[in-house]
Amino acid sequence: MPVSVSGIFAIEMEISDGTAAVVSIPATPSTTTYKHVVGVENISKHPALCRIKAVLPNGHGLLHFVGSSLGPAEWKKETPYSIPGGVKRNLACQIEGSGSGTGVGEPIDCVEVWAKCGALIWNQLTSNVPFGISVDVT
Repeated sequence: MPVSVSGIFAIEMEISDGTAAVVSIPATPSTTTYKHVVGVENISKHPALCRIKAVLPNGHGLLHFVGSSLGPAEWKKETPYSIPGGVKRNLACQIEGSGSGTGVGEPIDCVEVWAKCGALIWNQLTSNVPFGISVDVT
């Protein structure tokens, strides 16, 4: 179910194995690449860029993000181009088990959402943020 953020974006998150959403990730890295996918739909009438930041609030003991410049427990990306009104774009970061155990309901939170329209400065959106999903580590 998408979360409306300040009436500008509708955002939903999932973990994907590249073909479908999944509810669990192996505790140790596997040959399957899993991604934390954040779907951002512009529900306003004006084109806008979007930047999101996601975190593992419990740290990177059971899960970690791969290739993030912010470290293993968080990632941040922005859309490379403005999203037209009514259009959805996905931002994603690879995620995998850390190999140190299993857990049920490991949280993944979207803690920041930013918008930028035209030449204006980035504006942090706070309505309905943070929000999250959870995934099992098996």
